Amino acid sequence: MFEGIRQALISVSQSAINDAERNIDNKLAIKVLKALFLVKYIDGFSATAKNLTVLVYDKFGLDLPQLTKDVQEALNLLEAQTYIQRNGNVYEYLSNDEKKIEEEIKNVEVHGSEISKKLYEIISTEVIKTSKIRYDKNNQDFAFGFKLDDQPQGMQKDLTINFISPSYDFNEDEIRMHSAGKDELRVVMARNDDRLRSDLMAVLQTEKYTKLKRSGNISPAEDRILTSKAAFNNERNKELIERVRKINRRSSRSCKTLQK
Repeated sequence: MFEGIRQALISVSQSAINDAERNIDNKLAIKVLKALFLVKYIDGFSATAKNLTVLVYDKFGLDLPQLTKDVQEALNLLEAQTYIQRNGNVYEYLSNDEKKIEEEIKNVEVHGSEISKKLYEIISTEVIKTSKIRYDKNNQDFAFGFKLDDQPQGMQKDLTINFISPSYDFNEDEIRMHSAGKDELRVVMARNDDRLRSDLMAVLQTEKYTKLKRSGNISPAEDRILTSKAAFNNERNKELIERVRKINRRSSRSCKTLQK
């Protein structure tokens, strides 16, 4: 479909595709990028890996599960090289100006302590929403403090809930041994969410970049992109909060915990 309209497009609008064709040795990734270009301004279309698989399914007899896996790998490649951006499971083609700004955002420095602080804020304000636990036998409330990956967060109490994030270096057996003899409950979050840390970083990088960029002189075009980035980042933050809620909901049912 893209090739049918290629001659009618101005060169600047497809320069990212031309660049990708020169530099990416992955035919499926190029096909996925073209599909994302075509659906960029179609309201109501959710450009997930599943939906994009349907778009690039061009002949009968293909192994659909394998094609879905290949499409996801192509998306990962395109995202890593800043041809597209991702919000949760939805992907979007980046125009030239958007690509330039996205590359600048990725170069914003974010420290590990900032990522931990962001995750702690989500857990403590959006997931737990309390700092006390009730002992049912006497209906007495006991205050508790938070830790994240063994690091104290906020004011500490005699009792502690220690959240173990997916990026924690130790396995569950080691986590269980580390908790021995401590007045704390360890909540082991889902260990298979590899993107949690990178998404937290992306939210922080975008927040820092838009704030810094808007403190100077910017063009109307840059302002429009920054406004779009801020809205996009707000949705990404909401999706991140919901993911952390789901992770902790699953963890509360199946995590390995030890309480003195």
